[in-house]
Amino acid sequence: MKHFKRAIVGLLCFAMLFGLCNVQVLTTKAATKPTLEDTNLVISLGKQPYTGIYIYNQVKGATYTYTSSNKKIVTVSKKGVLTGIKTGKAKITVTQTYKKKKTKVGTCNIEVKAAKLNETYYEMNYRRGEMSDYDYYEYNLNNWSIVDYPAIGAKYTYTSSDSSILKINKDGVITEFGKPGKSVTITVKETYKKKTRTVGKFTVKIRVPALSESEIEIGLNESFYPYDYFTGYSGTYYIVNSDHAEPNMDNSNVVDSKDDANAAANVLGFLYEDGYWYGALKGQNLGTAYVHCYAATSAEEISADTYIGTIKVTVKEMKATSLSWEEEYYDTDDNGVVQVQYWDEEDYCSFYYNYEPYNCSDPVTVTSSDTNVAVVDPDSYKGKVSLIIKGEGTTTITVKLGDFTLTKTVKFIKSDY
Repeated sequence: MKHFKRAIVGLLCFAMLFGLCNVQVLTTKAATKPTLEDTNLVISLGKQPYTGIYIYNQVKGATYTYTSSNKKIVTVSKKGVLTGIKTGKAKITVTQTYKKKKTKVGTCNIEVKAAKLNETYYEMNYRRGEMSDYDYYEYNLNNWSIVDYPAIGAKYTYTSSDSSILKINKDGVITEFGKPGKSVTITVKETYKKKTRTVGKFTVKIRVPALSESEIEIGLNESFYPYDYFTGYSGTYYIVNSDHAEPNMDNSNVVDSKDDANAAANVLGFLYEDGYWYGALKGQNLGTAYVHCYAATSAEEISADTYIGTIKVTVKEMKATSLSWEEEYYDTDDNGVVQVQYWDEEDYCSFYYNYEPYNCSDPVTVTSSDTNVAVVDPDSYKGKVSLIIKGEGTTTITVKLGDFTLTKTVKFIKSDY
């Protein structure tokens, strides 16, 4: 009987092990088969630097061969690199050889296309002035992606129908603009394998310079860039800051805050940074001024022909209508006191506040109730309070803007780490 029981137990164990083995076999995933990344490709003429036949899940130890159905249309290298020979359609078949067994991986349909234009009409800003390296890149027609499927190694040239309106050099760079509002036809030619053909033609219209706004309001001490209101123009410009609404073409009457003896009394001043003027004007006195804008490369070119338009600028007091702290990201105790840990004296911490309107002209003052704990950093600006920590303790920060006041009590705790 004992031997019978042992035999039963052994059979049960065998069955359990066999069952577990079966479960393991059933849950094992089948090996992923090699597949082609693409089954349809469109390429240009020439050896393709980036587009080729790629195989996912290649089998280790296997070899792969590529075969073109029409080598007069497209050829393929041993590594799957494609070369477009002439326009047309063909198929690339990929075969795997593994342990002397050949298996078809898949087929990719290839279409070889000749270069063609993707647009027939463009508008571009009128431009004057010297060209920077960036301008040479921006105005190089080869960088406009005008030609779809350009042949690899081909050269493309661009010819303007009227160089007095738009001049293009031998490298395809637009170097000069004629009068705005005019249009030209540009012919694109391709030279490939010593043969030249016309790819197509497209029209370019030069926009007329204008202003997006003719009247603006700014706050006292607020600055702005007249260039931000230009439309249809890119390049060197001149502005005349005047108290007169009508443009004055007499260059001797250009009001420049650097040279004008009465500059401080002008409504608008030229905002200089580190001794340079970058194009900004600042509202320095209450009142109205007129900014006359010109597409001119020098003061001598200020004339009716280069006149873009006039911006009427009213400088007014923009009183604060609201003031509030931004959401606190430091911890606070039950009494709302902000807890700030620091490591060394002269460390910094910052607090931010919101105000309206954004161009509020009210001056802001920020104070610390205990300068032995923290002082206000002189580099603080409207919207941000930056503190220089002096030692442990508690101080109250007060922000005053117009008729509004904000306070924040801060406790500084030196870290032991």
